[in-house]
Amino acid sequence: MGRKIRYYRNETTDPRLERGKLYTMHELARRVKQSPTTIRSRVGTGDIVTDEHFISKKVTRSIWPVFENEIQEKSSQWLRRKL
Repeated sequence: MGRKIRYYRNETTDPRLERGKLYTMHELARRVKQSPTTIRSRVGTGDIVTDEHFISKKVTRSIWPVFENEIQEKSSQWLRRKL
């Protein structure tokens, strides 16, 4: 017995997809030009796809490490070196 094909209901405003229609993961990926793995990780176990699933999250950069003086910064550079 084969695997059950999973369908996702479209509730987005994306013009490439029909609202309310059922799509497989690979159909969604092909139409919105994203990787099936990306969409699968964003949708998770849900059955409904919304606009939030297609919006790329802005990556926030960490400002770490912040040092109080030059000596701490130089020490950090030496501590990061491979032995």
